[in-house]
Amino acid sequence: MASKHIGICIQARCNSVRLPGKVTLPLGSTTILGSALQRLKTISVDPNLKSGFEFTMVVLTDAASSTTIQPIAEAQDFAVLEGDSINVLSRFQKAARDYHFDFLIRATADNPFVIHELIPEQILSGVRRGMDYTVFNALPYGGGVEFITAQALLNLPEHTLTPYDYEHVTPYIYNHPEDYSLLRLSPPDWARYPDVRITVDYQEDYQRIERIYQSLLPPTRESLNDTMNLGGAHILPSSREIISAFQRLYQQSEVL
Repeated sequence: MASKHIGICIQARCNSVRLPGKVTLPLGSTTILGSALQRLKTISVDPNLKSGFEFTMVVLTDAASSTTIQPIAEAQDFAVLEGDSINVLSRFQKAARDYHFDFLIRATADNPFVIHELIPEQILSGVRRGMDYTVFNALPYGGGVEFITAQALLNLPEHTLTPYDYEHVTPYIYNHPEDYSLLRLSPPDWARYPDVRITVDYQEDYQRIERIYQSLLPPTRESLNDTMNLGGAHILPSSREIISAFQRLYQQSEVL
C-alpha cells in the first residue's frame, strides 16, 4: 500500500495588524515562528508514524514576508511556498496541488507552543476512520492544529465561499457537517484547558509567553538549539510543562 503523503503546513506572515512582525519576535534562542516549527518538526520523526506515512514540511507565506521568513524556515528544514496575501485558502490549495498531498496539517505561526504530542493520534484517528477533518476539542487557545484531507480542501465550492472562508481556510468544512465527515477528539486531562491562552496576538501575549519560556529554560539548562539533537532525540519543553506553567501564571495574576 502506498504511503500517505502529509503536508505539515504552517501559515506565516510578517504584516500582522495587531502585533507587526510577531512571528519573528525572539523567543529564547529562536523566534515565535521558529518555536512552532521546532515542535511541528517532531511529527515527521514520531515512531508511531514511521510506517505508511511520508511528510513534507512547508511554510506558506506571501511575497512580502518571504525574504524574512525563509531563513527561519530553512533552519528547521521547512520549504517556503509563496501565495496570495489575503486568500490564505489558496495557499493551502496550491501546496496540496504542488506537492501532491493526501492530507494537510494546518498550523499557524502565532502559536509557538503548539501541542505536538497529540498530533500523531490526530493523524492516525483521522486516517483510519476516513475523516475529512479532524481536530482536538477543548485545548488551550493556540495549542491545536487541523488535519484535513487534500480532497476536501481542493473541492470546496468556490462560488459559495465568503471572504472569511478564504482567510480562515476551513470554516466552510466544519460548518457543513452534512457534506463533510468531522471528527472531534477529546484531549487527555492535562491538555483540557480551553480557557488558557497560549497564542500570540497582542504585546501582552508575547510578554506572557516570554516569561513562560524563560521559566522552562533557566540559565542552568542548555539552550534549546544545543539540545535539539542529543542522541537523536528532540529535547523540547513538553506541552504538559508549558500548560502547567501557564496555569500557575494565570493563578498568580488572577487572570482566570
